Amino acid sequence: MRPRATLALAGLLLLVPGASAAADAGTIELGATLDTPRPGCPAVSTCLAVTRTTAYQSRVGAAAEPLTAPVTGRVVAFTLSLGAPTRQQISQFERQFGGAAKARVTVLDTTKRRPLTRRVAAQSGVFRLTPFFGTTNTFALVTSLRVRQGQTVAMTVPTYMPMLATGLSGSNRWRASRRPGHCGSAADPNPFFEQTALQVLGGARKIGCTYTQARLTYTVTMVPDARGR
Repeated sequence: MRPRATLALAGLLLLVPGASAAADAGTIELGATLDTPRPGCPAVSTCLAVTRTTAYQSRVGAAAEPLTAPVTGRVVAFTLSLGAPTRQQISQFERQFGGAAKARVTVLDTTKRRPLTRRVAAQSGVFRLTPFFGTTNTFALVTSLRVRQGQTVAMTVPTYMPMLATGLSGSNRWRASRRPGHCGSAADPNPFFEQTALQVLGGARKIGCTYTQARLTYTVTMVPDARGR
């Protein structure tokens, strides 16, 4: 979502100085690719943000569900590349979406008999990321999150977050916890302002919207369980 003045599209932590987005030995980096595009801000035509939703990447090229855990383990960190909105753009975002840029890591589980619905299985605390605009950083969770094989690690954004790269091929797709048919567009931006972020443990919503030609610019580091555990 871009500040309305120009129009919109879209959605307890420790900074690890100098940490690489690449996973260390014994870890798995969910969502990692050889080429991570940069978010569009501050360019007016591409300064878009994920707004008031819970979202995850569902496809990158040939890789389907890149944020789904292939094994059971614990989420220990995440890496986030953020755009660099101007002061004016930040002011507009904050005024329109309820304050400073905030997000939290959310582990989503499927629900029986409701294939489009996801339930919050685990969630980190809320963290503020405005000071990190225009940079790529890796953050370690003070308390790791349990993730089971087949669960998806999403980002929950109660306000806004400039973590969206656009203008990519159609094989880049991400999903958001908005109602089917209420996904938003240039002609109907209202869904972008509706609060659909999953923020309650055990809470559930339909992941009813899929957006194409765009990438959410985050990855997640998980440590698999030891064999036999």
